[in-house]
Amino acid sequence: MLRRSRSRWIVAGLFAATLFTGISVVEIEAMFRFPTVLANDVASDEAPPPEIVPTPTPQPVPPISELERALQQQQWQQASDITWARLGRGEVLPDGREFRQFPCEELAEIDRLWRRSSGDRYSFSIQRDLWADLARQYPLRDRTYTEFRTAVGWMDVSPQQPVGHFPSEQFWATGQILRFGCGDAACSFPRTEVEETRLALEFVFPRLLQCRIR
Repeated sequence: MLRRSRSRWIVAGLFAATLFTGISVVEIEAMFRFPTVLANDVASDEAPPPEIVPTPTPQPVPPISELERALQQQQWQQASDITWARLGRGEVLPDGREFRQFPCEELAEIDRLWRRSSGDRYSFSIQRDLWADLARQYPLRDRTYTEFRTAVGWMDVSPQQPVGHFPSEQFWATGQILRFGCGDAACSFPRTEVEETRLALEFVFPRLLQCRIR
């Protein structure tokens, strides 16, 4: 299948979904979205021809034994890649909405393997707890997100990976296509089509809450 795209820019977001109890997932998802980042779009009389981009082919989902082996060998980045491949079911850019149905047993097992192998340094639940602590200090969600990325070492390349560094940063699609600017003087078509994405943790954290993973 082919699809038409003028340019594909990442629009990322994060929210503190799992930090609050007594709130439904739908209500949580309506809150705490990381601010959208847009381009400076200027109308143009002439627009470049549209680019035809083939839909990426899903990759095989690695078995859980492969993740366990990588974790036992402390190959953290490899284990992170395997983790995201399993959670995204091999899709190159997974639709985060589909993660709402991810099996609780599998998610709990993945989190348990990470915690056990890393001595409680790395896992989704560790990242959730770090986010919760920062959210109490910094009420503004964009500030919390920045402080979180700094705390887990996602801002700087360093051989020293702090607590919460893994699984590493990942983005998933939201299923929304945003259109901005004018492709011609009459504005008969958009200049830019943006596929909205958000930080994958935004979808993982609510599922941790639903699955009662502590």
